[in-house]
Amino acid sequence: KTVAAKAGDESVMSWQQRYCNADAWGMLCSIDVYDCPEEMLSQGNIQSLLNNLCEKLNAASCCNNCCVKFHDPERGKGLRFTQILDSGTVTGRCSLERKTFYCDIFMCRFFDPRKISELLIKELSGSYYRLQVAMRQ
Repeated sequence: KTVAAKAGDESVMSWQQRYCNADAWGMLCSIDVYDCPEEMLSQGNIQSLLNNLCEKLNAASCCNNCCVKFHDPERGKGLRFTQILDSGTVTGRCSLERKTFYCDIFMCRFFDPRKISELLIKELSGSYYRLQVAMRQ
């Protein structure tokens, strides 16, 4: 089937089915959100977003999140962030020049990557996202 297959199509495997079929120990999800307004990529907004993400992942944070500015002569200005969870981590960077949010989420249990992607694009007011998922065995 193609990506255009309908959600109700029984031949299309859900992320949960893929996770179970792989006998996965965990999941790694990389989500890039594009065309975010610059004001959405502020330290305060990213810290708030990380707190919302913990709630959506049904995970407790092990410590305060960390979100700091960086300046790379080749890649420009942005933010890098980290959140340690009871069952995983959230890490990433925001590029102010590209108006892009790059996020990696690792959990040692199942979570729905599409729901998390939709949360991120909504909260960051992005125009589209790219999602990559790996089952960790």
